[in-house]
Amino acid sequence: MKKDHPKIKKIKKIKQQHNQESHHPQSDHQPNLDTKNTHKIQPKSTSNNPPSHPKTTLLNQQKPIQKQHQNPNPPKPTKPSKTQESSHQKASAHHPKSPTTHPSLPTKGTQNSIQKQPKKHYKKYRHKLPKYLTKQEMKNLISVIKNYRDKILILFLYNTGLRISELVSLEIKHLNFENNTVKVVQGKGGKDRIVNIVDDDLILALKAYIGTRKKGPLFSSNWNKKFTPRGIQKMIKKYAVLAGLQEISRISPHTLRHTFAVHALDSGVNIVTINKQLGHKSLQTTLIYMEISNKMAREDLKKHQPFNLEND
Repeated sequence: MKKDHPKIKKIKKIKQQHNQESHHPQSDHQPNLDTKNTHKIQPKSTSNNPPSHPKTTLLNQQKPIQKQHQNPNPPKPTKPSKTQESSHQKASAHHPKSPTTHPSLPTKGTQNSIQKQPKKHYKKYRHKLPKYLTKQEMKNLISVIKNYRDKILILFLYNTGLRISELVSLEIKHLNFENNTVKVVQGKGGKDRIVNIVDDDLILALKAYIGTRKKGPLFSSNWNKKFTPRGIQKMIKKYAVLAGLQEISRISPHTLRHTFAVHALDSGVNIVTINKQLGHKSLQTTLIYMEISNKMAREDLKKHQPFNLEND
């Protein structure tokens, strides 16, 4: 028999080993017989994925997502051609853009709707008629006053129609007995005015009350000081109680101012003269006393019934 070449023998051995491995594969649970590894044999995991350490899994979860590299040289925008511009203009002509409006500003439609809304009719506010004293009540008030100074003070308020703040700030130098006037300095609104004193008996009483004094307040208290508005108000309330007047709460220094205006208008004094005497800024403020005068006239006519023919 012929002997095989040594190279042919090696090839045959390799083929035999390959055939044996293919017919008898090693099982997955066969232990590793490597003599070099002396450590304990660990069973292989049944899962397909290899075992991983818990720290490595956490690190893998916390890995940041890598940003895509931006192109350092982006493409430049190309200008539209003339044909594209012309086509865009034609499209905009058929479909014009709506005008840009601010959300807070009303448009034309809303302006028309606002103008078309019906106007609200508010009720006119009617001022309450001022409280005043009748001539008989004024006589009763003066008759109960025994103090000379207090009587002149109340008569002065009634004859001039001054405000209580104006009376308190009056001084002797503001009186002018030549013209029978008194100058009100820095009245309401910071304006000065001249007020007339018509009653001759009041002028004589003022001269007697002032006497030889040449300066100081016109009316002083028992302690030779200026009166306070509260002090004068208490004085008038006290004498109103003594006179037996009704509705004491309505009587105040300002009530005498209203009484002056009503009595002057009732006696025929011009409304413009009363306006200047009171120092009203507007004539409309003084016209409220016309309503009182008209009301008094209606009550007088209704009381006497001059046109009732059956009574004759």
